[in-house]
Amino acid sequence: MVRITAGKYKGIKLEVPASLTRPTKDMVKEALFSFLSNIYNKSFLDLFAGSGAIGLEAYSRGSEDVTLIDNSEEAITVIKNNIAKLQAPVNFFKEEGEVYLKKCNRSFDIIFMDPPYFYEKKDLLFSLVKEYKLLNKDGLLIYEQDIKEEIKQYEGFKLIKEKKYGKTYLCTYKEEI
Repeated sequence: MVRITAGKYKGIKLEVPASLTRPTKDMVKEALFSFLSNIYNKSFLDLFAGSGAIGLEAYSRGSEDVTLIDNSEEAITVIKNNIAKLQAPVNFFKEEGEVYLKKCNRSFDIIFMDPPYFYEKKDLLFSLVKEYKLLNKDGLLIYEQDIKEEIKQYEGFKLIKEKKYGKTYLCTYKEEI
């Protein structure tokens, strides 16, 4: 079961795509949003959104500018249903993550990336964020990955925090200026 853990929609259960095998655990969500602290009026991109739970959690906690991206038709159907359940004015697009980043014509305060574990295009994701200036000044990029994956430094980014939660690492980066 996936649910909103805090904010104005606390406790509301969300749908999850049947093919989604790894929704972000409540413990990880709590840690993520505890670290982010105040997200009021912050723009939030949930790339590889799945059910949209992370982005909808951000909206529930005060982010008023949330965008959800996933390339799965099933995920988009579930995201639409979850948005309707919350009546949340959240943007969503059916798009490959890399394609969206190349086409995106705006920047975000927080970018959360949760691709499939052992994703082979991590370097590309980071380079696209840098190249297309998708992270606002003082913005954060949070990357969720399996603990068996190497934690890397990426050109143009500084790793400011890495934290293990069960079988998951949350790695937080800031853009170097």
